[in-house]
Amino acid sequence: MCELNREYADKRKSGRLRPLSIGVLQSGTFQTFRSDWVAKGRREAQFKIVAVQHRWELEFDFEAYVTSESPESGAAGSPGELTTEQVDKLQSNLM
Repeated sequence: MCELNREYADKRKSGRLRPLSIGVLQSGTFQTFRSDWVAKGRREAQFKIVAVQHRWELEFDFEAYVTSESPESGAAGSPGELTTEQVDKLQSNLM
């Protein structure tokens, strides 16, 4: 990310931003999240996906749905651990 975004690099260097945390979610998490949204009295038609959001703004416990299984590699690892290939793929999707 630092190579792609100078502002991000500066904020990481100064300590204003912590490292990115990426977790692989269990299959079905999106449907559970959407159902939770509607169950709280919100209109389903107003449901929109937010790509980046502060953790403290979340009303849904995504942490409970993080798995240690990487769907791309099939290998177990800690949430947040990505191979160099996975990081490259994520970066290409951000551009």
